[in-house]
Amino acid sequence: QAPFRCWIDQEKGFAGFGTVAIGTILSGSLSQDDPLRLLPSGLETRARSLETHHETCSKAWAGQRVGINLHRAPVSKISRGMLLAAPGSVEPGYLLNVDLRVLDRSKKPIRNRQRVKLYLGTSVTNALVVVMEKEQLTPGQRALVQFRLMRPVAALPGDSFVICLLNVPIVIGGGKVVEIPREKFRQAKASTTLPCLKALQEKDLKGFVDHYFAGNLCRPVTSGELSRETGFPIALMESEIRARVTSGEFISFKGRGVFRKSLYQELKSTLP
Repeated sequence: QAPFRCWIDQEKGFAGFGTVAIGTILSGSLSQDDPLRLLPSGLETRARSLETHHETCSKAWAGQRVGINLHRAPVSKISRGMLLAAPGSVEPGYLLNVDLRVLDRSKKPIRNRQRVKLYLGTSVTNALVVVMEKEQLTPGQRALVQFRLMRPVAALPGDSFVICLLNVPIVIGGGKVVEIPREKFRQAKASTTLPCLKALQEKDLKGFVDHYFAGNLCRPVTSGELSRETGFPIALMESEIRARVTSGEFISFKGRGVFRKSLYQELKSTLP
């Protein structure tokens, strides 16, 4: 039931037929004529036809190798490392909060603000490592880290990755994406950021919502936004948010999202 996502590892152009993007479906399913979005460029297209194992098919599922004939998508606009996804399911960004573990065999520690090469899906980009609670990670250590990317990557929570040194093609660590953040990590906000991330590590939905709304002071947020950022299933997130609206803890703004009621009343009382 997950949204369709497929990392492209080959692209080909055929005279009279058009562009074909090739990859292994990561999640969901794809049917002929389904709309698609190419990321990070944002190009809107659709699946004109599908082929698996050299045979035309009407539908393909997660785990299958597939060739997708794309409608009005020039081959010059497509390359290895791009993602084909269901529209609205994922957005590319320059920030990733991750759970990183340095390999035991790594010869050197990873220092705070060190640059590495990040491999996620078929994408490769340079990244700045911001270690949230330490100045360095020694071999075998695990910690929460923010990657600040040189190029945008269309990732979701739960996606796996590995990292290498910039000029040495040897894996030194890896892990999973924990959250797609909206802003850069700052030590001044660590007291609110870290509890949220640790709740996500532990798959603690109630704890995450508690900590998130304690620190989210700027605007209402929707269940869909929270689901995409954290990886919690939309149905579970909606159920948790709905229960808090019913109890009076949150206020719902008619499809625009929810806001903590106590904070809303506090802000309202300060207005003339």
